[in-house]
Amino acid sequence: MTIPQAIREELDLSTGDELLISVEGGRIVLEPATLIPRDQAWFWTPEWQAMEAEAESDKVAGRVERFASDEEFLASLEE
Repeated sequence: MTIPQAIREELDLSTGDELLISVEGGRIVLEPATLIPRDQAWFWTPEWQAMEAEAESDKVAGRVERFASDEEFLASLEE
């Protein structure tokens, strides 16, 4: 399938890029797609993304703890 150059440039499409194809209102709709390997899909679940956002919020707010060594970190888990 050939997509006009102006559209390819606007959407930053390159040869070999994946597209999602759907039908909406009698029209064929193409959307650029990003493929995620199955073994990485868990990271993009809403639940995991919520935990990532919470962790980032804690980091920004300074709610973090640093350890000088692996042993110190492991000892903190036993407390």
